[in-house]
Amino acid sequence: MTSLLVTLLLAAPDAGALAARPVTVTADRLELFNKEARAVYTGHAKATRDALTLTCERLEVFFSAARDVERIVATGAVVAVE
Repeated sequence: MTSLLVTLLLAAPDAGALAARPVTVTADRLELFNKEARAVYTGHAKATRDALTLTCERLEVFFSAARDVERIVATGAVVAVE
């Protein structure tokens, strides 16, 4: 199955100022739940930001009302490598 590629931006402290740092998420499947403001990536889910790579079976992304990423929850055989 073709992997889905979505680039998300997270605000994070960087040298004393907030700067957008991209998070690239890939997976075999993506389900969007607009009313619940969340997205679920399943099947070989992988999130990469800077030097950190997170792989898991399921990655759930929660959004604020402004559509900013609030948190990401990884489950199932989670491995983080930096």
